[in-house]
Amino acid sequence: MRKKTIASFLCIALSVTTLLGCTSGNSVTKGNEYVDENSSITVSSVEASSSDSADEASTEASIATEESSAASEATSSEDSASTDTSSDSDDLVVVYLGDSQMDNGREDNSDIPSYVQQILGGTHYNLGVGGTVATNIAGNDNSQDANLFGFLSIFEGRYTVDECLSTDYAAYDIVQNVNLQDVDVFVLAYGINDFLAKMPRAYDYDNSNYATYRGGLTYGIDKLRMLCPNAAIIVCSPTYCYFYDVVGIVNSDGNMADLGYGPLAEYASTCEQVAEEKGCTYLDTYYGTRFDLSIYTFDKYTTDGIHLNNTGRQIYATVLARYIKLTLGTAQGSWEYPLTIDNFEFDPDIDI
Repeated sequence: MRKKTIASFLCIALSVTTLLGCTSGNSVTKGNEYVDENSSITVSSVEASSSDSADEASTEASIATEESSAASEATSSEDSASTDTSSDSDDLVVVYLGDSQMDNGREDNSDIPSYVQQILGGTHYNLGVGGTVATNIAGNDNSQDANLFGFLSIFEGRYTVDECLSTDYAAYDIVQNVNLQDVDVFVLAYGINDFLAKMPRAYDYDNSNYATYRGGLTYGIDKLRMLCPNAAIIVCSPTYCYFYDVVGIVNSDGNMADLGYGPLAEYASTCEQVAEEKGCTYLDTYYGTRFDLSIYTFDKYTTDGIHLNNTGRQIYATVLARYIKLTLGTAQGSWEYPLTIDNFEFDPDIDI
C-alpha cells in the first residue's frame, strides 16, 4: 500500500458564506492527518427565484512531495477496471462507490472514474450504480442490495455478489476483481437519491442511525477503515441540482425544494460535516467552490438539471483527480478555483 507524506504546506484562510451558513471546505487527509489546499472564497446566498452564484475563487497552495520507499502493485482484469500501464502511477488503486453520477458514461468510457484514470493512470474500479443511496432505511447494518450497505456486505464477506447485485449491473463483474488490500483510495459519492427518496437526512438525537443519510455515510466510512486501515477516503457531496419536475418538485433547486428532511443543500452540508468529523477528504461539488456549477450554469453541466453531461463529468473528474493527488501527497503546484465550464477543455496530460 502506497504511503505518502507531506513535506510542507501553506495554509490560507477559507471563508465561505452561503444561505445555510455552511462552509464548503477543501481539507484533504490521509488517515487523520490534514493537508489543506485552502482558498479565499465567497459564495453568494442562493435564492431559487433570484440568484445563485459563486464568486471568483482564488487558491494558492504549495505542496511538496516525497517519493515513497514502497509501492503496491495493482492487478485487475482488463474488462473489470480502467487500467493504464504506461503511467508512473501504475500502482495506484482507486475504488468508487456512488450513484448515477459515477455510473453514467461507462458504456463509452466517458464515466468520471475513466476520466480520472486517463489523468492519473493506475487501476480504477467503478462500483457506481444508478439510483442507489448511502442510507439503510431498515436501520441496521444488514443489506442485500446495490446500495452502499450492500457493497460493504460484499466486502465483509457477509453476502455474496449474487445475493446483492443483479448481473445487469456493470459493478457485478467489477467488484469481484477488487482486492481490498491493494486499495489506496475509496471515493464515496452519494446524496441525491437519498434526498429524492425522502431518506431522513439526520436525527438530532442519534447521529449514527443507519436509517439516515448521516448515519449511513458514517457507518460506511467506519467500515471501510476497519477493512482497509491504510486506504484514504474521499467523500464527495451531492452535486447542485435544478429540478424541472421531479417527485413533485417543479422549477425549484436544491437550495429551496424540501421533501421533508431539508433541501439538498442541507444533505451536502451533512456530507461535509461527516467527512470532517471522520477525518476524510471532502470534495465540494455543490456550492461551486471547485467548479462553477450553479443556477446560472446547470444547463451547461447537466442533461436534465441533475445528471452531469460529458463535459460536466470531465470537469468533475479533473478536480477529483487533483484531490486524489492531494490526499496522497503527490500534488504539484497550486490551482485557482473554481474551474469554469466556459473556459474548460479536458486535458488528460494536465499538470495535476
